[in-house]
Amino acid sequence: MTDPHDPKALAAAIGVACKGLVYMSETDAPIEPFFVQNVGDEPIADILKKHFSGECSEADPDEFFARLTADQDWHTPLQKRTVKKFRALRNVLRSNLADLRIYRFGRIRIDILVVGREVTGDLAGIQTRAVET
Repeated sequence: MTDPHDPKALAAAIGVACKGLVYMSETDAPIEPFFVQNVGDEPIADILKKHFSGECSEADPDEFFARLTADQDWHTPLQKRTVKKFRALRNVLRSNLADLRIYRFGRIRIDILVVGREVTGDLAGIQTRAVET
């Protein structure tokens, strides 16, 4: 766990954990850090709706990470390293953020965010995109 009172340390930890990770769907998209500051007590979904458009659904973050962190017998050494990196990313988010949830915006071209609250109340997490037809 990073110092919960140091947003720069958390930003750095998320950035390092995301480096080189890609979310695969019908298109591949990078996993990127996501932050929104000075949000107050407003519900996370309401804050995100100001930044993203389309239909919004919310789920447990384990739904996002389940496939990405599962070991498979057929994984190559590179795929095994990628699984470990996704586990490390999941652990950084779980260890440092409260109210962690996955938010999906859109129907075919989907913005996917795994976001929670820092101890300061600001939002932090990751974002990526998927195409699902």
